Amino acid sequence: MGVDPSGGVQQIVIWNHVKRWWRSGQWNRQLFTGVPFLRNNASTIGGFGISQPDETGTMYITYKASTPEKFPFQIGWEGREKQSRWNASKKQWDYLQSEPDPANDCEIYNFCGNYSTCDRRLPDDRRCICLEGFRPWYQAQWDARNWSGGCVRKTELQCPRTNGTSVVKAKPDILEKIKCTK
Repeated sequence: MGVDPSGGVQQIVIWNHVKRWWRSGQWNRQLFTGVPFLRNNASTIGGFGISQPDETGTMYITYKASTPEKFPFQIGWEGREKQSRWNASKKQWDYLQSEPDPANDCEIYNFCGNYSTCDRRLPDDRRCICLEGFRPWYQAQWDARNWSGGCVRKTELQCPRTNGTSVVKAKPDILEKIKCTK
C-alpha cells in the first residue's frame, strides 16, 4: 500500500504484487475522494496530509487524529486496508472501515475489466455491464460472474490502410491510437 508514483494524481493504491487492486481516489488536500468513510467522518477522525516532494521527489503521507484516540491502519492478510479505533471502556479495538469495502466489489480496481462499468445496485449476477457498442470478451466467464476479461467491440472499427495503425477520434479532445485489422 502506498502512493502510486506513476499515477499522475496523488492517491493511495493497494497492489497485488505489481497489479493495482484498489485506489483511494484523488487527494483534494483534505481527504481521498474515493473513500466514503473519510467523506462521512472527516471531522471526527482527523486528517491526512501529503508532503511536498523533497529534493529526491519523495513524498510522505501523514495522518493526525483529531482526538487522542488511536486509529491504526493495517493491511490484512486478504489485502484490505482496515482501520480500527481503541475502545478504552471495553479494552478492545472497534472496527471502523475497510478498503476496498468487502460489501462492494465495484471498489476493486478494474473489477469488470476493460470497456465495462460496475454497478453495485444491480443483482450480483448482473453487476458488470458492457459499454454501449461492446460485448463480453468471454461470454462463458461473464455468465459465471467472472467479469475480469472485460468487453470488446461488437463491430471492429473500419480504418484506413496505412502502416497498420491509424489515429481515430474517440472523444472530442482525446485521440486513441488503434491497430487496424486486415
